[in-house]
Amino acid sequence: MRPVPVLMPGVGLCAGLEHEQARAVWADGLVVTNFQPDARVPQLAQPAITRNFTLVHQNGFHMAQTGAGDGVCRLDKHGFKALYLVGMHGYGAKSGGMIRIVTVVVQQASFPIRVSKGLRRRWSRVLPLFGCALLVLAGCTSIPPPAPVPPPRYAAAARLVPPDRVLTLHDGTAIPARIWRAHGPERAVVLALHGFNDSRDAWEYSAPMLAGQGITLVAPDIRGFGGTAMRGGWAGATRLVADAREEVEQVRHTHPGVPLYLMGESMGGAVLMLLMAGPDAPNVAGTILLAPAVWDLGVGADIPLDILATFFPRRLVTGRELPVHVVASDNPAALIRLYYNPLTLRQTRLEALRGLVTLMRRAAHVAPDLRGPVLCLYGDQDQLVPPQAMVRVWQGVPPNVRLDLVTGGHHLLLRDRRGALALNDIAGWIIQPERFLPSGGDVASAVWLAQYGGASGPGHNNPAWFLPARLDGVAPP
Repeated sequence: MRPVPVLMPGVGLCAGLEHEQARAVWADGLVVTNFQPDARVPQLAQPAITRNFTLVHQNGFHMAQTGAGDGVCRLDKHGFKALYLVGMHGYGAKSGGMIRIVTVVVQQASFPIRVSKGLRRRWSRVLPLFGCALLVLAGCTSIPPPAPVPPPRYAAAARLVPPDRVLTLHDGTAIPARIWRAHGPERAVVLALHGFNDSRDAWEYSAPMLAGQGITLVAPDIRGFGGTAMRGGWAGATRLVADAREEVEQVRHTHPGVPLYLMGESMGGAVLMLLMAGPDAPNVAGTILLAPAVWDLGVGADIPLDILATFFPRRLVTGRELPVHVVASDNPAALIRLYYNPLTLRQTRLEALRGLVTLMRRAAHVAPDLRGPVLCLYGDQDQLVPPQAMVRVWQGVPPNVRLDLVTGGHHLLLRDRRGALALNDIAGWIIQPERFLPSGGDVASAVWLAQYGGASGPGHNNPAWFLPARLDGVAPP
């Protein structure tokens, strides 16, 4: 393994290729551009340098594809060191070897630079996200494209269901809501908040089953989503929590004497966590959290998004910019309905993305303060909220929080093919809270926590799920 220099115009001279037969290389860290192979680079290694590159995180997770001549440099404890590239035809060492450039000399740095270890660690996390964000921004627009027209066989998926009721908040905002009324005597009423870019229609698959067990479900659009006036904008976490509080009182007023439960999916779950962790949390019979959006990315990790959202708040991202495929549910019919539903947001403003990141960080922090009976469900196949993020939250929740691991469950738990597992757990917890959950999720969650607790499971260092490409996985192309 002899060192082979690689000349990078405008960047410097790199040396130390450890594998001459490499077709794929690793990527992690600072983006650098304009790679050109030196004539002495082995011929088999040149495709990994001259073709389009794919940025891959250090655990091999497919992160982003860039244009020709792009690569990534890593900051480690020795400064600028260890540059890795990934070719179009492989991902990491398992794909035929690795090119590792162990020295980077930056031509512009003609003066000594000293970087503290803490600052290096922080920027080593920030720079890869910032590089990806710049790639995303290059394909962004501020003008929403027209809604997709479904083929005839999916025409029903594009239906617009009018609201059953409009909730008027104190500031005059009209919040459309759908209501699925209990069949027979009303045992309970549930106020259900949907997830990011979703709408009041999120409960179409689950609400009829709950209604059959005597549970009424009231599903409003969250401000900024669905059919609300400021559709596409971000009202702020404080405003969303205040809206939920008002909606609780309105539902309580229209269903006097009936046990009132709150249920939130993903972003809706994060909103309810903030509501129920406050000193003035409403007095409700219980709170149900479905794969709540909880993830504290750490200091500095959201700096790139914050910068972009500050300068380009209304710039839209669609998820097509980064080729990351995420399975939000194993139910194609539910995904098709979500994609063609006219209430679904298919483009996301950067300001809304930043707001979501802030919301999920706050939700993760308040988990130990949750009040009242809580049932928190999570699927072991969730690809949007990483396991390590949920482990940290579950390890810190108080005894009043009951944990439920849904085996085989994806992020959209109630829309999965096996969504009845989660639905039966919810209905069982509402009707007979003293019993074990029908799915066995009590035991499964304890085993899962013992397995993942303290480990660096998937998602510990994965690229942030709030990146548009990961969000876009909730809908088929």
